[in-house]
Amino acid sequence: MNDPTTLSCTLTADRSTDQISGWDHVLSRALEVQRTPRGASVLLPADLTGAVTKLAAAESVCCSFLSMSTRSTTDGLLLEVTSAHDEAIPLILGMVGLDQAEEPAGPVRSAETGKSP
Repeated sequence: MNDPTTLSCTLTADRSTDQISGWDHVLSRALEVQRTPRGASVLLPADLTGAVTKLAAAESVCCSFLSMSTRSTTDGLLLEVTSAHDEAIPLILGMVGLDQAEEPAGPVRSAETGKSP
């Protein structure tokens, strides 16, 4: 499961730009971001549910090496991005703005300050 050739995206250049822009917008509103053993979790405002659902569905088609799930919490919408492929972990961490050196389940980074509490 750790074959780097399995990490490929099937989006065209123009669709890729739209997808990245969408994720940038959504992730800019993150309330909390935390590394997990196989990726990251992001707490988002609940009003982003529609946008996140649409982006995650598109991502599951173009980047089959990623797994994305969402669930409502009392604090908002929790997005979990994971992969069974070790090589994908740095991609996930970069996507959500976490330092690759951060330990899994480490301190939560506040989106407001960019620092751990």
